[in-house]
This record gives sequence, C-alpha cells and structure tokens, in this order.
Amino acid sequence: SAAGDRPAVGGRVAPPAPRAAGRMGAAQSPAAAGGPPPGSGASAAALSGVTARFHHPYNFLPAPERRVSDPDLGDHEPAGQDRYREDLWTGWIDVCLTTASPLLIPDAGADRAEGHRAYGVRLGTDGRPRLPATSVKGMLRAAFEAATNSRFGVFAEHGTALGFRREASSALNLVPVRLVGGGEGTLVAEEMQFARLPRYVEHPVPYADGGLPQHGDAVVFRVAAGGRGAPRVVAIARRGQTLPGADPLYEGWAVVTNRNISTKRHERVFYRGSRKGCWPVPAAVRQRWRDLIAAYRDPALHSREDVEGRDAGGGRRAAPDEYLGENPGETAWSRHLYSEDALDLHDGSLCYAEFADAGRRELAALFPVSIARDQYDATPADLLHPSLRPARTLAELSPAERVFGWVNPAGPGAWRGSVRVGDVVCCRQDAVTDLGADGLPLAILGQPKPQQARFYVAEDQCGTPLPDGVRASRGLYGPPHGLRGRKVYPHHRGLPAGYWTPHDGQVAGRWREYVRPGRVTDRQNRSVTAWVAPNTSFRFRLHVSNLSACEAGGLLWLLDLGPGHHHRLGGGKPLGFGSVRLDVAGLRLERGRAIAAAYEALGTARPPSPGAASRPQGEGAERAASAVTGMEDARATLVAAFSAAVARTAGLAGDDWRRAPWIRAFLVAATGWDDGIPVHYPRKDAMPKDESYEWFVENNGGQRLALPPLAADPGLPLRTANPRGRAGPGRR
Repeated sequence: SAAGDRPAVGGRVAPPAPRAAGRMGAAQSPAAAGGPPPGSGASAAALSGVTARFHHPYNFLPAPERRVSDPDLGDHEPAGQDRYREDLWTGWIDVCLTTASPLLIPDAGADRAEGHRAYGVRLGTDGRPRLPATSVKGMLRAAFEAATNSRFGVFAEHGTALGFRREASSALNLVPVRLVGGGEGTLVAEEMQFARLPRYVEHPVPYADGGLPQHGDAVVFRVAAGGRGAPRVVAIARRGQTLPGADPLYEGWAVVTNRNISTKRHERVFYRGSRKGCWPVPAAVRQRWRDLIAAYRDPALHSREDVEGRDAGGGRRAAPDEYLGENPGETAWSRHLYSEDALDLHDGSLCYAEFADAGRRELAALFPVSIARDQYDATPADLLHPSLRPARTLAELSPAERVFGWVNPAGPGAWRGSVRVGDVVCCRQDAVTDLGADGLPLAILGQPKPQQARFYVAEDQCGTPLPDGVRASRGLYGPPHGLRGRKVYPHHRGLPAGYWTPHDGQVAGRWREYVRPGRVTDRQNRSVTAWVAPNTSFRFRLHVSNLSACEAGGLLWLLDLGPGHHHRLGGGKPLGFGSVRLDVAGLRLERGRAIAAAYEALGTARPPSPGAASRPQGEGAERAASAVTGMEDARATLVAAFSAAVARTAGLAGDDWRRAPWIRAFLVAATGWDDGIPVHYPRKDAMPKDESYEWFVENNGGQRLALPPLAADPGLPLRTANPRGRAGPGRR
C-alpha cells in the first residue's frame, strides 16, 4: 500500500487523533475530531490536515441476546385475526411523511453506454411521485425490528464462510508445493523451491522463439550467480529443448499468476531443491480449496462482468489476464478467478502449502498464490445468537414478525401481520426536480463487504467493536465473537444550505459527496435524471389490528420521534438521500372490548368513523375534540408500555429506557452526528476520490482500525498507515 504517514506539524509527525474514551465514552467535539462545522468555509487543505476524519456511511445498532420469555418483547404466537381481542388495540393512524433530503424512487431506468444506467422518478397517473406502500412498510418494519430488538426478519445467504485477504507477512509461512497423484485418487504435496522469473520488466526472460512461459509449463532454466534471496532466472527453455550455457541447469515448472498488482515484476519457477518434504493432501484440505475458489468467484466480490467484461478501448473487451493500468479493476486478474483448471486440485497443481504445526507434520491448507485470500472458521450465521435468528415457527415470532408479518425461511408457515399501509399520496404538485436528460452521475455505492471483519464482527454478543490493531485471522469469525448488529445508514446532519443543489465541488467548505468525481459514468455507478425534492409531503394511513399495548406503543413512538429525527427511505442512503420525517396527523385506536360494545349497541352513540377528519370542524366538533383528546391520553399510555418493556429487557430503571444500547444507537442514527465531520465512504484524501479499496488495504497493513460504535463515533482517519518509526497497534 502507499505510504500514509500523518502530515507533520512544525517538522514533527502528528499523533493519531484520540478515540472516544473507553470506546463507549462521549463523542469528541468537532475540534477534537478534526472536522470543521458546516458552513465554516474550511478549505480542502484544512480538511486534509493533521486530524482529518470522516464518518462511515453505515454503522450498526447493537442487537444483544433477547429475553425470549418476556411477555411483551419476547416470543409467542400472534393474537390471530379471527376477532377483536378484548385487551388488544385496533384502529388507524394517519401519518405525514416529509422529505428532509432528496428522495430517490427509481423508475425502470434506461441503458447508457458502457453498462451505465440512468433512473428517473416513478410517477403515478396524476404525474406526481408514486411512493409504493410496500417501501413505506419496509422502512417501518426495519425501524420497528430495531427498536424492539426483534429477531432478524431476513438473514439469508449468510451460511457460508467468508473469505478475507491474508496479510503480506503470512507468505513467509507458506511452502511452494507441486501435487502429484498418489494412487486411487489421492494426492501428495511435494515440497518445492522457487526462482524469480523476470516478466513485467523492460527485458523479460522468454523462450528462444520469443514466447513467454505459461502456467504449468515444464521447463529447464539457469539462474544468475550470487545475489540475495530467491535466485533469478536468466535463461529458460521448454523441457526437452536445449538451453546453451555452462551454468548449472535446473528442471522445474512455470508458475504464472498474472500481473495482479501494479508493482509486480516477476513470476516464478518451482523446482525441486535440497528440501524433500512430502505430505498427503486430506479430503478436508481439498474441500477447503474448493470453498476458497468459490469465495474468490463470489459475484458480490468478483462478478463475471468484472473479470471478462473490462473495456480495453476501441470497443474491445480485455482478456482476464490483460494488464490495463495500475488502478483497482485495471490490473490483470489472477488465473484462479477464471481458469477452469483451478476449480479443483489435481495431479500437477502448483500452489502454496500451510501447515497446522511448526514441525510441518500436517498439511492444513493450500493456496493459489503466496499472498492469498483465506476463509474464516465460522459463518456469519454461526455468530448470530439463536434468539435473533429468523423465526421457524409461530411460537417463535418476535414483535416485528407479529406486527409486520412472517414467512418461514425454512419451509411451510406464514403470518400476514397486523399492520397494513394504505395508499401513499403525494401532497405537492411540483415535487419532482428535473436534473436534465444527461442526469447527475452519482458516486459509487459500495456493496456490503461482511468479509471486513473489523467492521462487521463484534468482540462479544453485545455488539462491542473489536479492539483496534487486531490482525486478520480465521478466528475473527468464530467464538466468542458476535456480530455488530443491524446495519443502518445514519442521517447526514448539518449539511450547509445549497448542498443539494446538483453541482460539483464544495459548498461552505463541504464537498457534495453524492456526485461522482469528474462526473464519470461507467458500470460502477448510476445516474439520476430526477429526484423527489426536499420538503415534499406524503400522507398515508396505517390500519392496525389486535396490537398489544407494547406493540402499539412502539409503533406510535417510531411514527413521532420528534424534531430533528429521521427515518431512511429509498435509494442512495449512504450518500445522504432519503432522510424523511414522520409525524402522526391523527389516530383512532380502541381496545377490542370497546369495538364490541359499539357493535352491540347497533350504532347508538357510536364514536366518529375511521374516515372522520382528525381535526373536526363544524357541528359536533366539541364532542369529537374530546375523543381526540382521549386518544392523546391513550397514546401516552401505549408509549409508556413500550418504554417500560424496553427498560425491563435492558435491565434499566423505567426512566432510563433510552439508555438501552439499541435505543441509544437508534436515536443517534435518527438524528445524525453533530460534530461536523463529513460522512462518506473511506478514502485517503479529503477531496472525493474512488479510493475505498486503497483505504482498506492501507488499514489492513497499518493501524487496523475497527469501525467505532455508532453511539460514540469520533470518526475514522483518512490515513491509517502507521507513522514511520512508530510501533502502531497493528505491529504486533
């Protein structure tokens, strides 16, 4: 990775910015965190100064072990929908949703050149934005699931061990080997030594006919006399051909893994040396190889289009082994990412061996390259506490499933839920901002990378971040570790006026993080030709049936969090899009016994119908106003039931319920950080650049920082390399 020392002040290397005390202490002030407050007019130079920091766009809400026996927030069967239950609540809640930042409700989109797509806004028949009720319900379910610390509603595709990039120092413990058939389908790993084969230099070493050695070629070669380290090949020929010269002649096999990093200069030749170790290859090692290659080829990590569809210019697609440039995605791909020959081990495979013991008695794993990826010992599903795993029976339904519905991920079984979202109506005629036919190229939206264990794995089952400086190892995904919790995208707070005016560059010292640097359009990003403008209101009605007091109270609390609190909706949330405020505009909730009494009275002295206006006018207004006042009293009672249940399950006094770890973090995400530090994906400079990969590479070899806790996040530094001459936490 590139050198990344902290800038010097007065000729001295500046120390790293302090983290929050005890990792869970109070967040730093803007000055201590190094980020200028919005509107300060700070220059790019100041932003990239000694303590320049950023908040990561996503973080996690702790999801500790649940009390499944709790009567309110625990697990039990839903109440059913065959009748109104006496003590449960049924009715409707009118909600006003107002956008605080542009809202992306993408339409079908249109193809542009080079795999790029541009999206407008989905419109209804009235020409106004069409916000699907399902999107609103999904937003509410995610918030309710977090606020009640319910089971994860979806946790699919997390049952496979993830891969991670091994540190460069791990190559020192690997032994070059060639596999040979041992009879009856068995394999034996034969120890090799290697010589450096000049390849990506001004004068590579070719065959006599000018061709370059290919992977697996049986060769003879000569090496330069003297020198330090591995010998260097100076002449090479195919096995069976004459190679002139008087120096010692060696036999071996060419190992070509392609120019997969920009600084690579040599390939290798494996040959038998003075060491003669041989080890049987167990079935478990062969299976581990297959799993590793499958992890390498995971489409979320390396898609087929990434490997085989790169643009080489002039309408030509680059071959996987072709080097196009030094940037990520431009270097050549390692052969095991595309070669069918690499899918399984076989007679003649050339690879690197790792051993289970210092005496090299037992083969533990084989790798296709010396600095390889590896796989964690456990899967993410293994780390999720059983009380948080998706429900498998009706008796296991937690509050989120009981209220919003459930489908058994393991087979038959489903529950419709007790909440229905009515039509969502846009209240503003000029709600859509037209961004022109060419559209606005958005910054690249990163895919989830749970293999980054320092961000996704917790030290315990309570979501406590890993300590800084932990080296990547197979055991990071494994006991006693847990998961950080539920991923959220905190609100981008304190953006200066004019931030959402769609232009490049800065506004009041802040970069517009949502615009792709240079307005580049390619298959890595998307453009938008329109968005829903800020301060656009939508109205909808929630219909609820047979909710407990705690369930109804949790829903009411989420629907009216108060000024400055936001939910996230729609696309582009990591870039700041989709912050919305919710307000209760009216409600009518009654216990089942009251509804039964109204039916028994056959309409006599019936309360106002569910369709009545929440703000009555004219005849009967006084009586209706009294009913609404009664609803406010009931609302306070219901929210109190929810807060009491949270306090009880968190082991807190009733008035301290907001200190429950998941509630505290949820409120921080809803309000956003107040320290003025910008929110964006990792990069190594204050000016927007597509450098997320480079930042993680530098962090892996530098300070090895973990993602701080959401509720006490001082931000991450732009530069994570250890200063020269200093033993950082990663140098252990």
